[in-house]
Amino acid sequence: MKHFETKNNRLGKMLSESATSKQQDGERLDRYIKAKEFRDETKFLMKNLKTISDPNVRDYLQREQQQILEKINRQSQPQSQSQSQPQSQQFSYPNFFPNSAKSGNDLPNF
Repeated sequence: MKHFETKNNRLGKMLSESATSKQQDGERLDRYIKAKEFRDETKFLMKNLKTISDPNVRDYLQREQQQILEKINRQSQPQSQSQSQPQSQQFSYPNFFPNSAKSGNDLPNF
């Protein structure tokens, strides 16, 4: 009987570790997707529209820039604290790698 309890406990621990691992993988994937989206949006925002001679491409990029700026404004609206801060302090970069500054990993502190 004790043998079955030990095996049951071991199986329960393995299932728990598996669920935790899957959750962490999902969180990593979410951070990766958000980081990629942020990089892509930054590329659009950094384009100088005056250097583009094709009017169709210029209009497309201008629409994309406008949509990105509207999205950023929508994301910052619900935060009541951000409305009291100056415009220059409202936007902050997301933390895509939260463990990078902790001393528990092999990386030096920055």
